[in-house]
Amino acid sequence: MKLLKRNILAITLASMHIMGSGYNVNALETKTKSNNIVRTITYMEVTGNSVNVRTGPSTSYTSIMKLNKGDKVEYISSSGNWSKVRYNEKEGYISNTYIKSVSTTSTSTDIRQITGNSVNFRKGPGTNYSVIRSFQKGTKVEFISKENDWVKVNYNGTVGYVFSKYVSDKTNTDDNTHITKYVTGNSVNVRTGPSTSYTSIMKLNKGDKVEYISSSGNWSKIMYNGKTGYMSSQYLSTTNPIENTKPETQGEVLFPDWFKEGKNILVRDDYASNLNNAFTVEDYNTGKKFKLIRTGGTNHADVEPLTAVDTATMKSIWGGFSWTRRPVLVHVNGKVYGASMTGMPHSGLDSEPAREYTSKNRSDNYGPGINYDSVKNNGADGHVDIHFLNSKTHSSNKLDTAHQNNIQMLMNKFK
Repeated sequence: MKLLKRNILAITLASMHIMGSGYNVNALETKTKSNNIVRTITYMEVTGNSVNVRTGPSTSYTSIMKLNKGDKVEYISSSGNWSKVRYNEKEGYISNTYIKSVSTTSTSTDIRQITGNSVNFRKGPGTNYSVIRSFQKGTKVEFISKENDWVKVNYNGTVGYVFSKYVSDKTNTDDNTHITKYVTGNSVNVRTGPSTSYTSIMKLNKGDKVEYISSSGNWSKIMYNGKTGYMSSQYLSTTNPIENTKPETQGEVLFPDWFKEGKNILVRDDYASNLNNAFTVEDYNTGKKFKLIRTGGTNHADVEPLTAVDTATMKSIWGGFSWTRRPVLVHVNGKVYGASMTGMPHSGLDSEPAREYTSKNRSDNYGPGINYDSVKNNGADGHVDIHFLNSKTHSSNKLDTAHQNNIQMLMNKFK
């Protein structure tokens, strides 16, 4: 099993003052044959008295403590002329003017894997201790010690106990295999860095699946829809929070075959001339609702948000415009239908006449062609897609596996 060895950039860098350097001497990763992760830590020494440690990298942030000359802190990363440091288990930022590098040290961390599903993580070494949380197979934990039949481990900063039967002797996953985690809250920010001082690049919602990459304090580096960012670890779980949740939708949920009765569910109004043809979509994971109208589509439904408010709601669910497939419930004429939807407007321009040829590049880089944008001033250029059971893509005339998987999941929930 190949594992990680983390080293500071170089001995020469570790011995330098980092006054305004801006470089980041976070540990580098190299593969080793050992089961351990070796971390080389840089310690900095405070050079002044009553030096503020702040919540962010500028004097505008709140001071959380003051350090004095000779105090040693663990260096984490750089942000301009500031360094993120750890002192007495607290993390904050200190001006590079008042610190210097004094030493490095290496620590070895033994990483193990959970080998079963729904394995309890307890506060003490016995079943009489309360459960902190449950782990799923493949979850990585830091091994601390063994006490009889129990293993003491660290998981994302929380120390507890797992029955030894369910902890591997060594990690068996490849370094390039990331852990799947799920978002547990709604409108959770994904940021460019591991603190609230960094810019939010998107928002995720309950049940969204992300690829966990690494941890930085109380933050997790993740990948979603090809984008990488940081989320507060408190909003991530290895279990899907909606997986065992009973849907709140009352009454029967229908799953008609698209090429039989399904294509007639939504009235097709190519020019959006009658807004009474609009219907409501409910995002299954969040429960958020918004209105759409069908303006085209033969292999599946091409639909457009009715108003700018509806577009804003859609974007809040997808974290912006996105091709991610999400399970939805379609409410029309008093009935509810299971479906799957994307949130990426395409093949149209709000500024151009509907259903006419345009020489301009249509949304999502579709190039010149017929302008498939019929609802104007709704904050979306073009249309988005809704798939029903057995519907197909327009271009390839094939089933979209991700859409059909969403529909199958809904069928399992509502059967």
